[in-house]
Amino acid sequence: MKNHHTTDLKAIAMNAMRKYGFEPLFPNSVVSEVASIPVKMLSDVKENTKDLRMLLWSSIDNYDSMDLDQIEFAARGQMGRYR
Repeated sequence: MKNHHTTDLKAIAMNAMRKYGFEPLFPNSVVSEVASIPVKMLSDVKENTKDLRMLLWSSIDNYDSMDLDQIEFAARGQMGRYR
């Protein structure tokens, strides 16, 4: 059996963000505020909207964009590979 070296993409991304002056994690106050959003507000999205919260994604759309049409994500695939 071969040793497969696994790469921690999350750690690499967090280190890169900090290196260039970004803070990769939201402050606890922001997390609390988002958690307090009523469920009804979250259910008012359009029918064909995809929930991508479980993915580690990023977007190059403007901050006020209503359609995240320029996004990408990375996911671990088979045998330690990423896609």
